[in-house]
Amino acid sequence: MDRRVRAVSVQAPMLRGLANLRFLARADHAQLPRTVRRRPARPVSNRRNGRFVIVRRGSLGGVSLGRWLLAVSTLVATVIGGCSGQSPTSSAPGSSQQPSALTQPGNPSDPLSGLAALAVQRIMAADQIAAAKFGTPQPIDDPPREHQELDSVAAASPEMGISSAESVRFFRDQIEASKVVQRGLYQLWTAHPKQRPADRPDLSKQVRPELDRLTTDILRQLQATIAARHAGGQCAAQASRALAEAAKPLDQLHRDALAVALRSVCSQS
Repeated sequence: MDRRVRAVSVQAPMLRGLANLRFLARADHAQLPRTVRRRPARPVSNRRNGRFVIVRRGSLGGVSLGRWLLAVSTLVATVIGGCSGQSPTSSAPGSSQQPSALTQPGNPSDPLSGLAALAVQRIMAADQIAAAKFGTPQPIDDPPREHQELDSVAAASPEMGISSAESVRFFRDQIEASKVVQRGLYQLWTAHPKQRPADRPDLSKQVRPELDRLTTDILRQLQATIAARHAGGQCAAQASRALAEAAKPLDQLHRDALAVALRSVCSQS
């Protein structure tokens, strides 16, 4: 492609973005009261319609910070889209409220990251279990509840195309990982009473419904990762990478528990 033609194709979206930015600046500035628009050059922070408005002559021209950032981000996306030959909508990864593609369950580049993320959620729920049980007659080991959960998992697995033996083995590791956290917190709270939780969660009304939700989500992830979990040495490498990434924000106790939770993620068959 001729250099001049390519320059025009890149500059055109940039100019449109700049025009949009100037339009937003003039439109928002026109809505400001005269007393604000004529204010001296000293920067001032005003509150208008629930937004902070930065007023500074020769800079933003009274543009609200939100609209300024929106215009700038639109301009950047437009320029990048023009350079890559894509529209800003198609080149943008998504809104900030959506999870990154790398952390989406079943992502081909990191297929076990979603399963690891759910294992972390279950481990963190163990904090609430420990807080509910600590100082009560309820023991950490709860064989009836454990058997009930494992039987439920075994019954639901065939309908989802999952090996019952594999799902039971994985969930048994989740239970053991929870116990690692509970025992560690018991030791901490016994040695340091001031660090004991101030509130006692309701085990049946608050904690167990969350565990039941996680059980359903984990089963779906076991179904979505069947191929990855049966990939032999490749699964071992992916599981190690998923463990390392998921463990980064955790303390040592919860890292140890996560290692237990993911030790049987790869199929042994």
